[in-house]
Order: sequence, then structure tokens, then C-alpha cells
Amino acid sequence: MLNLFLKAVIIFLLFLLFYQNKKNAKMLSSALLLEQYLKKIVQIMSKIRYGILQQKVDDGFSPLTEELSRALNSSIESIVDRENTIKAYIEREKEAQSTKTDFIASLT
Repeated sequence: MLNLFLKAVIIFLLFLLFYQNKKNAKMLSSALLLEQYLKKIVQIMSKIRYGILQQKVDDGFSPLTEELSRALNSSIESIVDRENTIKAYIEREKEAQSTKTDFIASLT
């Protein structure tokens, strides 16, 4: 009877060990996905830092990373919109300066 009990305990422990290894493998897989995802984000942010604004963060692989992707893409779009607004202001200022210069030249 004790021998049967010991066999059952050993089988249970082996099953538990197998289950933990499988769970650890899933966690490792998730960790590797997250590492790759974060590396891509770092590369994209580095490019944006140097003015390459035609970037987009890929959708994530979980609800949290999808939310992060949306937030970063929204921030990138805001930066692009502000840059375009600034470029438009600069262009209008150049036109105004040109008009002023032409007007002063016509008075002399």
C-alpha cells in the first residue's frame, strides 16, 4: 500500500514538474516577444529622435502592448502634425518677409 502511495506521489510530482516547465516555457516565450517588441520601439523612437518621423509602431501581441502601440502612434502623429504646422508658419513668415522686402524696395 505504501509503495502504491509513493508511486502516486512521484507521478504527481513529475506531473507538477512537467506543468511548471510548460508554464515556464510560456513565460519565456512571452518574455522573448516582449523583448523583441520593446527593441522595435526603441529603434523607432531613436529614428524619431533624429527627425525620421515616418514611423509606426506595430500592433502589440497583448492588450497592454496594443494600448502602448496606439499611444505611441498617436504621439508620433501629434509630432508630425506639429511639425507640419511649424513648417506652414515658417513658409507664411517667409512670404510675409518677401512681401515686406518688395514693398520697401518699391518705395525707394
